[in-house]
Amino acid sequence: MKQLRTQKRLVYLSIVLILVLCATAIRPAVVVTASDGTNTQPFLTAARSFAEQAEAAGNHHLTAEPVITVTSKQIQAGKMAVTMDIEAMDVLNGGPRDDQPIIAGELQYLQDHGAALSVTAKKAVEDDIAYWRSTIESAMTVPTETCYPIKVTANVDIAGNIDISTLQVYVDSGAVGSNFIPAAQFFKDMRSVWTTVAQAYANAASIASDASVKGSVAPVATPGS
Repeated sequence: MKQLRTQKRLVYLSIVLILVLCATAIRPAVVVTASDGTNTQPFLTAARSFAEQAEAAGNHHLTAEPVITVTSKQIQAGKMAVTMDIEAMDVLNGGPRDDQPIIAGELQYLQDHGAALSVTAKKAVEDDIAYWRSTIESAMTVPTETCYPIKVTANVDIAGNIDISTLQVYVDSGAVGSNFIPAAQFFKDMRSVWTTVAQAYANAASIASDASVKGSVAPVATPGS
């Protein structure tokens, strides 16, 4: 059970708090104009818009202007692809901590079953709630650096004119190597992993059950005792 709770926390924090920290140092934002006259400003604008949408999908908001760094640019067969790193400082959106689903569900479980729980089981659930209250309070007040590696593509003509209507944003979701997926899919995946009240309720029940089992196991007798 301890391993399960640890896994739940890792999943929750890795997505809800978006703790994919950048290993590189913060660099000034750049606007690159290619020698062929193609301006990357539309791509940077798309990247800025993506950052705002990504934060919203994770129930966060920016605390400073994101730093956008162009890492490569390619033009081939009438299509331009610009890869960028976005470094953003963000915090979890504010509001009562106990309204967060991960806490609300466990509080509801205590309200429904607290009177019937053993002291050990009730304390185990209360300790988990205290952990999440502290974690969420920190997430709401302490900015965290988040890195989004993205690629923006668009059609470009021979004169270097970009067709803005064809701009597409992709996010590198690969843990190892590159695996670019559409931004819309990335946002959907982020929202889908949010812990629901029902899931938190079930988690509290598991915590209480596990604590009750441990509390009911008699200690092993030792020779001479």
